[in-house]
Amino acid sequence: MNTSFIFTACLTILFILSGCGEAPGEYRTTLGTHEVTIIDSSGKPYGGNSGTSQDDVAQTITHTFESANGRYKMILEDKILTINGNKYTLAQPTDSIRIVEDQVEINDVKVSP
Repeated sequence: MNTSFIFTACLTILFILSGCGEAPGEYRTTLGTHEVTIIDSSGKPYGGNSGTSQDDVAQTITHTFESANGRYKMILEDKILTINGNKYTLAQPTDSIRIVEDQVEINDVKVSP
């Protein structure tokens, strides 16, 4: 094999791998059945605490997430998503949630509370 072939092969592999994982300032998690992506350039730690609770009397399940940097607090109960006190409706169990610097997107469409 010649050197240019090996170089090209290595570059191709690096290009493919660069698309894997999370981008800098990006954090991914789930809230119930919903994929959540948070893009935050604050430089503070990511991650956080999540939980699920069930109220047998009301027959509801509540999913919660609070980011480690304290910037995002989310509650999902039935189809109502609350982010930092603002309420949004999720129509489908597969709806994706994306937060970009406090702007909320549902299925890649910006939404208002």
